[in-house]
Amino acid sequence: MPRYYCNACGARRSLIRRVPEPLISTPYQLDKFAKHTILDPQLKLVSTFRSDSTGEYRDLVVSAVNAGSVEIDDRGRTNVICRATKPTGDLYRRGRPVQIQTALCVVLTSDTGEIHAFPDSDTRYTQQLCEDCGAPI
Repeated sequence: MPRYYCNACGARRSLIRRVPEPLISTPYQLDKFAKHTILDPQLKLVSTFRSDSTGEYRDLVVSAVNAGSVEIDDRGRTNVICRATKPTGDLYRRGRPVQIQTALCVVLTSDTGEIHAFPDSDTRYTQQLCEDCGAPI
């Protein structure tokens, strides 16, 4: 079962790391950026950003890390999740749009060369509370 922490508690636990500069500096990050900005109808399920601007991508990631909540998923991976004020992208199933994405997930790996983000749905953590202070996520 995933665990959640608000931004303040996540920072207090040292779970939130700085965004590297530049954000897209490795082949891995470039591949992830392309995967989530260029629609590939061969992929079974993928979320894509509404913009392919690297500047807008960076702004979204920095904003999410500064204000978002922390999710430790079932496999122990640390992500920052953040609701957006406007849609961040769309979810596609085999090239067909199935859901508007209204949040962002920033994958905070221990290797800064693998930190990346993708549009996400906020419905999977709407009812979650911070494990430390009880604040809504």
